[in-house]
Amino acid sequence: MAGITSILLTGVLAAGCADAGDKAMADATDRARDAANELKHTFELRVGRAADRRSAYDTLLTYLPRYTPQRGGLLLRSGLTADQAWFDVNVVKTATASDGFGSGSRTVRLCAHIVVEIPAGRPRTSSITDLNCPSYLPKSDPQLGTIDKVVRLAT
Repeated sequence: MAGITSILLTGVLAAGCADAGDKAMADATDRARDAANELKHTFELRVGRAADRRSAYDTLLTYLPRYTPQRGGLLLRSGLTADQAWFDVNVVKTATASDGFGSGSRTVRLCAHIVVEIPAGRPRTSSITDLNCPSYLPKSDPQLGTIDKVVRLAT
């Protein structure tokens, strides 16, 4: 009887950990999506509304961390033309969740391509689309640990 109870208890605990892990994965994914959309908004405000777009773009790049294997990173590549600025970004987020039986922690990566259209005489627009993460990105983040999953903007 004790063996059966032990097996049942182990099964319940394992199921609890999986639920906590699933919750952590969902939370980390939401955080990555939110961060990417916040970047889109920031880029639109900083570059799209500036009178001197080149200066605004250069200033923005000065303050954005660029990707380095030692720091995880954010900005992979970017460019500026007469009518648009574009940014390829790498967002890494983590979350921990508990469900009463156990806890789980998950880390996700999301890569996105953000474009801010700045045509002369017309309202600016911006867009964000999924970007396939470059293969050179490491499988772990120095501060957050192993990347458990690469996620997309859409569910």
